[in-house]
Amino acid sequence: MRDSSAGQFPRQINPSLGLPLRGTALRGTGLRGTGLRGTALRGTGLRGTALRGTGLRGTALRGTGLRGTALRGTALRGTGLRGTGLRGTALRGTGLRGTALRGTGLRGTALRGTALRGTGLRGTGLRGTALRGTALRGTGLRGTALRGTALRGTGLRGTALRGTGLRGTALREQQLKPEH
Repeated sequence: MRDSSAGQFPRQINPSLGLPLRGTALRGTGLRGTGLRGTALRGTGLRGTALRGTGLRGTALRGTGLRGTALRGTALRGTGLRGTGLRGTALRGTGLRGTALRGTGLRGTALRGTALRGTGLRGTGLRGTALRGTALRGTGLRGTALRGTALRGTGLRGTALRGTGLRGTALREQQLKPEH
């Protein structure tokens, strides 16, 4: 008898630490609660993949397609997300402290309650992104497009807003201290 599942990933996988997954198709794969710390996911297709509660600390996600991926409650601290497509991705309650998001597409991405303290967002597209209740203290937003972005209740103290497009942006209940 021939095994029809040979050479294919099962619907639920639990890769070991440091497992190379470069160029691997993980679309629709259940990675909930999986330890992926230090795993190379460069160029990996993760569209529609469930990553809820997955440990991705120190994981390389450069150039990874994460469009429509559920990242709720996922630890992304220190994760490289440069050039990663996050359009339409749910990042609610996701830890992004110290995460590099430079050049990352976040248009239409839900970042409500997400910790972005110290996160590099220079040149990141945030148009139409929901940032309600998001901590942006000390975050670099230079050259970032924030037009039409909801920033209600967002902590922007010490945030660099030089050259940022804020046309039509909701800044209600903000405490903006001028830069010196």
